This record gives sequence, structure tokens and C-alpha cells, in this order.
Amino acid sequence: MVQLHVSEYAIKSILLSARESLGDKAVIIERFYYDLVSDLNVTSLSTVHVHLEKARRILKWMLDNGVEPEKIDRDVLTRYIIYLKTEKK
Repeated sequence: MVQLHVSEYAIKSILLSARESLGDKAVIIERFYYDLVSDLNVTSLSTVHVHLEKARRILKWMLDNGVEPEKIDRDVLTRYIIYLKTEKK
């Protein structure tokens, strides 16, 4: 398997893109970022990058389709993220 090398700059660009495209909802992505970097199981910037981009896309899709993120059960989203972390292992 190829190991991707991701820089802090690439992660910051996702956060900036989220602020520009999601407005005040970007705080959701920012909180998720802090959750990822504080998770001892997440050991690479590549993992952070992939999960942030997936979360940004999901949130953008939700907003574009009239789904209010606050109405989504956080536990369901947490289980989904755990599934994403383990599905390819």
C-alpha cells in the first residue's frame, strides 16, 4: 500500500474551504478536526486529511439537500466515522 504524505497545509486548506463553503456550519468540521487530532488512535496526517475531507463533503451534501446537521444524531455520525476508520483494515 502507498503511504500518502500530507502536510499541515493540506489540512488547513480543507478547514479554509469549509469556512468558505459552509459558513457558520464550518465549526462542525473544526470541532471534528480537534477530535481527530486528540484521538490517540489517529497517528497520521493522511488519516486526518481523508476524514476531514469526507466530513466536509457529507456536511456540504446535507446543507445542499436541506438537512440540518443539528437534527442528526451525533451518536449515529460517531458510529459512521468509526466504521470509516475500520472498514478497510
